[in-house]
Amino acid sequence: MSIESETRRDFPHQSVQCYWPKRFTKRRPFNPDSENQTYLEYLQIEQYLGEGVSDDEEEDEAEEEEEDGASCEDDGSSNAPEDDVNEQSKDTDASNKMSDVRRFMRGMERDEDFLDDYDMVDEVAKFCEEGSQGPFRAREKHVAILDERNIAGTIVDKGGHCRTNSEPLTLEQLFDKLSRKRLRVESDSTNAFDDEESDAERRIVFISDLDSFTIQVIIKTASRTQAPALRDLFHKYLARKASMGVTISNGFPVFTLEFHMPYYVLGRSEMSRKLVFLSRSQDASKDSNPTDQHYWLHEAQISIVVTGVNNWVWTAYGFVDTYFGSKGTVEDYDKLKGRHWEREDPLSAGRLNGGEPIWTPREYFLRVVQSRIREVLKEWKRIVRTVTEEVEGSRGLAYSSSKITAQKLEFLERRNSQMAALSTQLIGGLSETILAWEGFRRTDANYFLFDEVPTAEPSLELSLNAIDKEFSKLKPGLRKLEQLKKELCDRREGLNAYLSLDGRAAARQLQDLTVLAIVFSPLLITSALFSATGVLPSPGIGKFIDAKSWDIEKGPWKVKEG
Repeated sequence: MSIESETRRDFPHQSVQCYWPKRFTKRRPFNPDSENQTYLEYLQIEQYLGEGVSDDEEEDEAEEEEEDGASCEDDGSSNAPEDDVNEQSKDTDASNKMSDVRRFMRGMERDEDFLDDYDMVDEVAKFCEEGSQGPFRAREKHVAILDERNIAGTIVDKGGHCRTNSEPLTLEQLFDKLSRKRLRVESDSTNAFDDEESDAERRIVFISDLDSFTIQVIIKTASRTQAPALRDLFHKYLARKASMGVTISNGFPVFTLEFHMPYYVLGRSEMSRKLVFLSRSQDASKDSNPTDQHYWLHEAQISIVVTGVNNWVWTAYGFVDTYFGSKGTVEDYDKLKGRHWEREDPLSAGRLNGGEPIWTPREYFLRVVQSRIREVLKEWKRIVRTVTEEVEGSRGLAYSSSKITAQKLEFLERRNSQMAALSTQLIGGLSETILAWEGFRRTDANYFLFDEVPTAEPSLELSLNAIDKEFSKLKPGLRKLEQLKKELCDRREGLNAYLSLDGRAAARQLQDLTVLAIVFSPLLITSALFSATGVLPSPGIGKFIDAKSWDIEKGPWKVKEG
């Protein structure tokens, strides 16, 4: 069987074929203002001139390229607009002006990606407005890593021509770097470039623990072509959306490759300023052993977006959560050095050499996703293993012998319910992760397998197959969690049946009962068969996760209570 037919089998495509448009595979001329002018500046000009005015150059170019016949998905990634306002992103209706964040998030009504979903706009805007009222990040603290370079036509140096070489930057430095013109512009009078800096055609932006201040820096410096992708990125990152896909815009052609993956990280102590998600029940603490291990479940998110106008001019954004004490912060990557002392690529979790970059956006995106999904898989395996040990451990205790009190019986019932609720939460999260990949695999994966015209790019099928293999390893964990949930629900059914037999008063008089019957044989409970001496598991049984507290916070912002 040929490699191509094998790939088609592994990644089925719809009758309407998706492919990588040829317009992205050649250096077509375009107005550098589309990358040099910020989106907020563009909005001000458009509003001053009237929303009916548009960029003639862009429209003419778009008409010429319509015949290129893009792909099966053309939904939202052009330009976007809004209102006007000042620095702190919290101007109010009193002045009939919106904050920069709200202007950026909404866009102009005539744009294809105009956001009329006010909840999405509010989510990002309120996060920035509330965060701006808190303490400003220390001036010396590094908040981002920026890498800017270009391939300069021919490759003499594998690293290309660097403007910013994977430098860790403070908030002020990041704003300064991103505020500069990205592409040089030829002077009409001298025919010379007005800027001696190298073009920042390939730009990588890595931020750990994104906050309101870094969002505002990006919003104030983002170009017109990047605005649609960034709006979607901010929303999905803050809302913890699982998503993976490709978008090709109408009008001026822009591509966006996205990977958003929420997951959980298990820790043995509270490692951050955030609230814990799951901790030992306070009601049971008096019965617990001081040496018991306490687990804390933290929400985490990895968001990777690559957006650009062709295979040469593109930007990759990587937002990663590390607030719970994990490695992978800006400071951590600053200390990492690869061969010849080059910096490691932070978006790939240090698995790619930043000094010898991947120049094409699709290959870079897949290599980064391949690296990051391993991290997600590792955390899910750890969580499934811990929950399994907890459930199976309590199952084994049913064969020992001990006296039981009504208080302990009620504790077991409550704890069992909490573990069932936890398993439901985990199953939901893991299912969304797998579904996001399956949806991508059925359709958008073809953007990486098929080209409108043959190119010299390396085949990407090996990377796709490697990613598919990693995602397939999540499925056994999902099946295991579903089995554990069923067992926990069966236990709960039996305990509830017993507790309702003669009321709570009768339960308080109980001296001995068979936990094996209560927990594992609900039908015996309903038949009132309590003949053997049994045991209730002691509340202090080592590893324990309590799902009672669902006051879940992600990063410095509160998501919801459930």
